[in-house]
Amino acid sequence: MQGDFEGEYQILPDSIEVTVAKADIRISGHCPYKGGRNFAYLKFGLATKTESGKWKIIERSEKFSVNRDMYPRDEYSLGTAYFSIPKDKATDLSKYWIVVELGDNILYSIDEEPVEGFAYAHSSRDIFVKKENTIKF
Repeated sequence: MQGDFEGEYQILPDSIEVTVAKADIRISGHCPYKGGRNFAYLKFGLATKTESGKWKIIERSEKFSVNRDMYPRDEYSLGTAYFSIPKDKATDLSKYWIVVELGDNILYSIDEEPVEGFAYAHSSRDIFVKKENTIKF
């Protein structure tokens, strides 16, 4: 699952308000799993680098339900959507960037058990240093 996002954000004392003007989601034809999946939700969040050099999400918006069945090479365009990422007033945003979690569920599992998965898309890591209020990633 891959996504391209465009929109704007506004920094408030307790949150970052994100308005997505355009989101194009697609399932690659080259993914290992060739079956159907349900594109369940989107969440926007703040990510930061860990001491080990990896990254983690520290805050997340509420889930934005999508509930769309998709198959390899399918594309889906989401219209305008709004997200509110909570944050502490003292958060130094220069150490964070915006990340999107795309949640999905495999439709036909061999074990008959639901299999949940997710993919991520993210802004540039210096999005808040640039002090622009647009997002494109």
